[in-house]
Amino acid sequence: MIQKTGMFMTELARLASLLIDLQKRDQLPIYSTPKEALQFSIDHGYGDLAFKVRRLWENAS
Repeated sequence: MIQKTGMFMTELARLASLLIDLQKRDQLPIYSTPKEALQFSIDHGYGDLAFKVRRLWENAS
């Protein structure tokens, strides 16, 4: 169970890092709300990644 949780968190961290890098590259405003950040991601073509990160984060909570 611990190993499975560790792998889950590693994948969440990897995908979240990728999403953050894409948002930085495309200059997401620093004070965006989560809703604005999600819309920004959709508008820039990586909304699927943003939704996946969001689902994983919600499952981790």
